[in-house]
Amino acid sequence: MRQEFRYGKKIQELRERKGWTQEHLAAVTGLEPRTIQRVEKDQTMNAETLLAIAGAFDVGLSAIRSTRLIAEFSLLRAELVTTHEQFVTGEESHRSEAFTKSMMVSRQDHHFAEMEDLWDKVFADRDCIEPNEPELWKAYVQDIEEAVGELFELGLAIFTIDEKRDVILPRVPDVQPVKPHIDDWRIRHHVLVPRYGCYQHSGGTSTDLMRDARMERRNF
Repeated sequence: MRQEFRYGKKIQELRERKGWTQEHLAAVTGLEPRTIQRVEKDQTMNAETLLAIAGAFDVGLSAIRSTRLIAEFSLLRAELVTTHEQFVTGEESHRSEAFTKSMMVSRQDHHFAEMEDLWDKVFADRDCIEPNEPELWKAYVQDIEEAVGELFELGLAIFTIDEKRDVILPRVPDVQPVKPHIDDWRIRHHVLVPRYGCYQHSGGTSTDLMRDARMERRNF
């Protein structure tokens, strides 16, 4: 999680609380009115300018500063899955806190409805079953084997993309979380894709897949 400092909003609030115009603040600080305008729009954060403004309000820099949290993410891995065993191994070996599923298959394909139904079956209970529940996980793995196999027989593959991202928690009345954000939340994206074209992995490298993942990430 990255922090960014902003000054414009607090400066405007202090100025308006005193009943000052931008021109009045400029006169008190010896700055140009245009400079005050730029500061309040966060278009400049010159240290001398900010110190002069803080001095005009008789406060320290912390009183005119607001902190903004910037969520960051990074890609961890990408893999083209073409067998049931490979899918299960990936789910067991690379754990995640959340997942998404999507399809990049033409709706004009006469098998589209069948593909969509099979894809839904694969993830019907995935959000409530984890590998650390051996009996449930074993049953889940067996239940999806046929659906996954049929998808591959239809010429499809599963493109998995693992990423690590920060999550800023929404504000909820009367609820005070320990932290306002979660760091390094791991998310896995499952994308059903045709097993050809840019997703074909004949002779490709992990670098090729990561490049494709960065391109695909724009759609999530």
